Amino acid sequence: MLSANAQTKIASMGKTLTDFEIAGEDGMYRIAKAKIINKGTVVQVWNDEIQNPKNVRYGWQKLYRRFSF
Repeated sequence: MLSANAQTKIASMGKTLTDFEIAGEDGMYRIAKAKIINKGTVVQVWNDEIQNPKNVRYGWQKLYRRFSF
């Protein structure tokens, strides 16, 4: 599980957070679950299969599909 602190409060407006991916020590990104915690100041990201997460990315798949040739 990785968390990122926000400088301002964030909200999902009641929607499920999507488009997050997380990578472990092998560098392979997998679809992740995410939720907002600590009164809207932290996004917590995880995948139950990854024990030691190293990196998180957001929206990369959408960006890749949009600009791939």
